[in-house]
Amino acid sequence: MIPRRFLPATLLAAAGLLSFHPAGADTLTLGPTCLSRLTVLGGEVPRVISGPEDLLRSRGKTTSFHLPVHDCGDLDSATIQIRRGTDIHLASGHGRTDYTINGVDGDLSGTTANGEVEADSVRTLNLNIHGSGDISLGSATGPVTIRSFSSGNLTLSSLSTPSASIMAMGTGHIRLLGGNIGNLRIRTYGSTTITAHVTAQDADLETLGSGNIILDRVTDNLRTGVFGSGSLHVRNQEGARATTTAAPEKSSMFSDIVSDVMDAFQPDWDATTVSAHDSTLPAPPAPPAPPSPPRPVTVTLTASDDSHHPVLKIILEVLLIIWAVKAWRRYRATGEYPFTNATDRLARGYALFRQQFHQQGSEPRSVGQQVGLFWQTLRTALREDRQYRQAQTAGAPLPAGHPLARLQDRLNRMEPRISRIEHFVTSPEFALERQFHDLEHPQSRHG
Repeated sequence: MIPRRFLPATLLAAAGLLSFHPAGADTLTLGPTCLSRLTVLGGEVPRVISGPEDLLRSRGKTTSFHLPVHDCGDLDSATIQIRRGTDIHLASGHGRTDYTINGVDGDLSGTTANGEVEADSVRTLNLNIHGSGDISLGSATGPVTIRSFSSGNLTLSSLSTPSASIMAMGTGHIRLLGGNIGNLRIRTYGSTTITAHVTAQDADLETLGSGNIILDRVTDNLRTGVFGSGSLHVRNQEGARATTTAAPEKSSMFSDIVSDVMDAFQPDWDATTVSAHDSTLPAPPAPPAPPSPPRPVTVTLTASDDSHHPVLKIILEVLLIIWAVKAWRRYRATGEYPFTNATDRLARGYALFRQQFHQQGSEPRSVGQQVGLFWQTLRTALREDRQYRQAQTAGAPLPAGHPLARLQDRLNRMEPRISRIEHFVTSPEFALERQFHDLEHPQSRHG
């Protein structure tokens, strides 16, 4: 049981929005800037190599990068140096800065945007990928967590890690070019193709959209699930124990959606940190004016609020009746009770909507065009959800007690009897029996 006061931090950590750094580790926070490129190098002491001297501000183990977001003047790029092993947190929001990180070898976390990110090596990787920027990483030696909602591509050259979790809800492709993973989890909702040229000890793979998953090798345990139009291919699973799941994992889908919804707010976690580093403290706010005395308010209560909306009440009742009739017909046809797998349908429906909206909503549009896009996306997601449920229903076994199930049971019991009759009719004894009958009753042959 989690204490109530820890619930907000727990939810944020589960969604990947709040990261916890080990005690004693240096941390560099990179917020959105007006630069085209920022280069971060590893060294002995933090310093500015090119650019204004006040770009870096330190307080204890935390270093922040300070630069206006909209106006850099003539400054187009900058280079800074930080201590080797420093953790880097990206809080770029909707920025377009390209980041190049070399020789730092620390943890890399945060949220990317439309700029590109290049790093030669990282320890732990925990990224939420947004926008259209590509990401190129050399190596990772710690746990890897990737949540992609973007059209940009990610390439990780090599990794040797005990665990890796990849969730893709966008259109960009993800490539792992080599390495070994203890526990690998991959889920894709969009059209992303995830190619993993790695060897995994245990692998849990699910595709719920039109994306593809390709994995080189699994040695111990393999769990797969294909719930969309995409494909899943493991090139070498010799010696591994393989299982196929019949339904998506609800808890994982819920976690993905929480991550997407909460990360969409793009909170600026470092706003308070930046103000704390300033040497000049802001002036205290002026005291508020005393409130004016409350005015008397007259509230008129009617006998019944429902009497003012008879048409709305009738419409709701008609919709409820239509839903009940459709639910009853669905039960008679498929044996599916109402609200069965409701969590799966809601989660998958949201993922489909998010995927379609991301694919078509990248260009700026007017308010009217955005509303039209919203309804078009909703219709497309509902159509794909219907196709998915029809495919699942076609291959799903009927529940016990269903009329079609009872008919199938009767046919199964009749099958041995029909087989015995067929065997008797086609046997030589039956043909001989007919010949004796014809000889004893010759008149039956002639009419």
